[in-house]
Amino acid sequence: MVRRIFAVGLISFGIFSVTSGSVFAQHQNMTGTVAVSDVVLTAMRAQRVPGSEIAIAEGNTLSLNRGYGLASIKANSTVTSATQFEIGSITKQITAAAILQLKEQGKFKLSDRLGKFLPRYVPGRNVTLEQMLWHISGIPDFMFVHGFPTFWCLMLRNSGGFNSALALIKNEPLQFNPGTRYAYSNSNYVLLGEVISRVTHMSWRDYVRKNILSRAGMTQTSFIDKEPALPNMAVGYREDPKGVVIPAPPFGYWPGAGGSIVSTAADIARWDQAFFAGKIVNQDDVKLATTAHILPSGESTGEGFGWEVGTYEGQPRFAYTVSTNGFTAENEYFPKTGEAIIVLTNSVDEQVRLIANAVFAVLHPALAQETPAPGEDPKVTALLEQWITASRPVTSMFLS
Repeated sequence: MVRRIFAVGLISFGIFSVTSGSVFAQHQNMTGTVAVSDVVLTAMRAQRVPGSEIAIAEGNTLSLNRGYGLASIKANSTVTSATQFEIGSITKQITAAAILQLKEQGKFKLSDRLGKFLPRYVPGRNVTLEQMLWHISGIPDFMFVHGFPTFWCLMLRNSGGFNSALALIKNEPLQFNPGTRYAYSNSNYVLLGEVISRVTHMSWRDYVRKNILSRAGMTQTSFIDKEPALPNMAVGYREDPKGVVIPAPPFGYWPGAGGSIVSTAADIARWDQAFFAGKIVNQDDVKLATTAHILPSGESTGEGFGWEVGTYEGQPRFAYTVSTNGFTAENEYFPKTGEAIIVLTNSVDEQVRLIANAVFAVLHPALAQETPAPGEDPKVTALLEQWITASRPVTSMFLS
């Protein structure tokens, strides 16, 4: 899904707890684990996050994999390392990899036009697959087309996906000439999912399950419309207009190939490891997917194929911050060190990157800067530092 959607208020409830689990090659330094847990719980308290799951990996070694807080307020169930969260538009990284796999197999070229695969979407017939991957297609985002909220409510019991999204955009003109501008659009990846289906003669989900999830060892990963049957699924939360905390409404299969995966922090770490090791696509395509596009104006979009391309504290970083109805996720990979930091939460919180930044500061204190990072709230950072200095207990906290 989009990185910011249906923003909600903050949540006040129950008790924080910490649980841990083990996955692939695991090595936990207890001093570092306590320090990371301290900053995570501090950030959760400062931002009123009900539950989160954190994974830290370096190559194929998982140095930390823990759950914090509540997966369900009503059931008073805690987050564990096996708790599943919606990962929103991190899904786009996986869909892009599927497109690259098929390109490598000679099924098509990235320069091929969409009309070759989806001729009934007339406005986008001359848009290329590559332009869609980079969000420079001009195809409007179905979520922001006039009437979407009403259509969504009316179709809430509908599975959503390609056909429903296409119905919203099929008569809408492109926002700009393809290739001339950048505009993030979930429609790009919903349509790419259908391209995958048309070329492979199997559903996007089946293709991804067989060719990416299985190859990466992502055994705890499923899809958003399967949530009711998943025993380890966290509940996503929002506030109603009166400020009462309620479960966020289901989104069905509307995000399609642009945001319909649910997973665990450890499985996202597995995805990072497999992708950057060249086990999913070749290294040339890893580089392509993590290269920001340069517009004709000479301006960089700052985004590759589902990856934000930039630096943090002087370190190259590929990352994505995403939100769905009731969930927020952050996936960060540092290519210089091979380190990944994954943060999953069950509330809509646009400051989730602060949690990842706080974890990075614990892992690399020598690199930490005093100047605020882009988008950082110095007041929140100061509050975190105050709580860290006070050495609050990390196994149990009340939210006031």
